[in-house]
Amino acid sequence: MAPKVENNKLSQNITPKICSNEQTNATEISVYCQNFNRMKSPAKIKEIRQNLLASAFKVILGTEINWDETVNNKNMFENNFRVFRNDHNLQTSSKTSGGGVLIAIITKFKSEEMKTAKHKDFEHVCAEAHIAGETHIFASVYFRDGRKEYFEFFYEKVIKTIMSSMKPEEKLHIYGDFNQRTADFIPDIDNESLLLPVAGAGTALPYLFDTTSRLGLYQINHVKNEQNVHLDLLFTSCMENFCVHKSLSPLWKNEVFHTAIEYSIFIHKSASPYDWEYEELPEFDETNYEKAKSRLLTENLQSIINMEGNIDEEVVKFNKIMHSVIAKTVPLKKRSRTQYSKLSVCSNHCVCTHKLYKNQKTSTNLENYLDICSQLNLSVKTAQEEYRKVENDVKSCPKHFFNYVNTKLKSTNFPLKMHFDGNVGENPTEICNLFAKFFWEVYSTFSEKDRDRDFFDSSRKSPTMYLSINFPNTKS
Repeated sequence: MAPKVENNKLSQNITPKICSNEQTNATEISVYCQNFNRMKSPAKIKEIRQNLLASAFKVILGTEINWDETVNNKNMFENNFRVFRNDHNLQTSSKTSGGGVLIAIITKFKSEEMKTAKHKDFEHVCAEAHIAGETHIFASVYFRDGRKEYFEFFYEKVIKTIMSSMKPEEKLHIYGDFNQRTADFIPDIDNESLLLPVAGAGTALPYLFDTTSRLGLYQINHVKNEQNVHLDLLFTSCMENFCVHKSLSPLWKNEVFHTAIEYSIFIHKSASPYDWEYEELPEFDETNYEKAKSRLLTENLQSIINMEGNIDEEVVKFNKIMHSVIAKTVPLKKRSRTQYSKLSVCSNHCVCTHKLYKNQKTSTNLENYLDICSQLNLSVKTAQEEYRKVENDVKSCPKHFFNYVNTKLKSTNFPLKMHFDGNVGENPTEICNLFAKFFWEVYSTFSEKDRDRDFFDSSRKSPTMYLSINFPNTKS
């Protein structure tokens, strides 16, 4: 069981152990993560090898190994692991020592290295492993200098490339020394095993956290070093079925800047993904442009451009053409749904930072809280503008709106009647105006009395938000 947290601090006489959920009847895969701070000496390699033989670790993610061509993998791992390395390159870097990363995966699991773009100023390595019927991709990365340009290369050229070919049920785990001394986190309100960033200076951290959030990756390493700083971060696409804690049996002693962690992945044999966990999104980067061009050349677009005939009919015709071209030339890819939108993440941050400021009223906590408030206000404004756009679109093109509704309801008819706020709409224009009024009222300024109301609770009988639509011959 995970320890209880009081005042955002874990009891000092126990080892923090953060689990995403209770695990029963599951296969546990134990992953060991550590910055080894150079392990080239024969004596250090020997000690780590002996500790490894006595452990149950199935995967090792290591950074700053300081290995070169003179070090053989078997000196440490013998024949028990497949080892994938990216050693420090003395020819391309100004640093004369240090650096280097490795991934070691026990031989009972089928594994192979993933070939990716490399950078001369930091090291990373990626490997794919097939474990108990699941595919897991591991990455180990070491940044000597946590510059934004290095993060951009790693995530744009490496991680996004890997994720573009991943199946939705496959999992990604990234461990590394990101060298960001100002990074700080607090547990998510709804899922305390996931960490949300609340502090950081410069441009590198905002880029790092915005990018990982968009990719659906979550930081889950709760263990700080002896200086109470997060240098080693662990990102994963898993939202459950894992456990993270400070290693009770480190392969090498913990040092001031780095603390070894153990990361358990739980695999349930009977587990199968639900359809609602995934969504199909168009991969516009993979569009067959030659086919799209040929398809468009067969269509008579000039009459539409010249707006000949009824404008509503021409808009519907144009939309049909474009949807047809996209359907035939843009591939779809099934992806895991991202749980948190930018708006919900900002809202969560705002609540957490406010609690942090109330507990410790420092200038830094106040600045963090005010900064998150500004981000939240911007996100709310953006969301409001999007919904106002819906209002305008509904008014300007009723047929387009109902075409969308009909595709969802599998109905070929307009609704006969709609009730809202004591008014009744009985034709497309009246009904669309009621929809526009509905969207406007949802995002109008609330009074204090309105603030806690649930405007989308179907059980409420408030006439203000009563919405009723009658469709003829609607199929379920």
